[in-house]
Amino acid sequence: PVRGTVQAVIASWYVQGLFGLWFGSIALGGLYYFIPKLTGRTIRYYTLAIIGFWSYGVFNGWIGVQRLAASPVPVWIQTVGFASSLLALAPLVIISVNLLSTLFKGFSDVKGSAAFKFITIGAVLYTISALQFACSALGEKSSVAQLTLEARSQIELSFLGFFTFSVLGAIYYLLPRAAGWAWSSGALITLHWLGSLLGLVLLYVGTLFAGTTQAADFADPSLNFVQISEHISGLLTLRAVGFGVMLLAQLAFALNIARTFCFGAKEVSIQPSTPALELLS
Repeated sequence: PVRGTVQAVIASWYVQGLFGLWFGSIALGGLYYFIPKLTGRTIRYYTLAIIGFWSYGVFNGWIGVQRLAASPVPVWIQTVGFASSLLALAPLVIISVNLLSTLFKGFSDVKGSAAFKFITIGAVLYTISALQFACSALGEKSSVAQLTLEARSQIELSFLGFFTFSVLGAIYYLLPRAAGWAWSSGALITLHWLGSLLGLVLLYVGTLFAGTTQAADFADPSLNFVQISEHISGLLTLRAVGFGVMLLAQLAFALNIARTFCFGAKEVSIQPSTPALELLS
């Protein structure tokens, strides 16, 4: 075990490795597999994809230490975090251009697919979350933002948005093909997708604006923490509503799985060449 400021350095490095290199790599691997699989089109710039992979792995693990801006850690560590955040824009551009150009080129062919809807949102949220994280390292605001809910909004957009939507898209594609059972309810699939998206938007907006309000209030020495908390109470309520909507959406997903596999949904023969559109009983 270590002591002092080294704990903060290791914690920031570990958390970024967990969310960026572990969960992020799983989701990106899924996107790189399922987008060509669903659209029937190859990745547009395959050579750039290799560069994007290695640069993502090299830079992404170090950007977490930019959270330590203006803290009592060596300046070179903070500088490494800032530099890595800017260099991480290169894999962000490469991955986003590759995924989104391939995705929207085949949009008209599989736009009715549940898996495609979740995969699309996952790919778009990767771009937004990564761009927000990189931009948070710019300027003097980074030293204040890390102390507010704005930092939490970045993590939640990455995990509950980019990672979760990508994994759910993979589940919607793989589960019927692995089990040989068609989904029992298209209405529950739509409810799950809309509820997850709406809940995430409410959650993210409430958290982000609560964080920016906190940052502005911190700059006013006449305000105490009780007053600051009162200023963001409405936004925290919006955040709670977003969590509730997302929970209801996941209950609809669980109900659809239960109806499909426990109450006798239609069994079908699904071959590897079966189109991407999910079969419904």
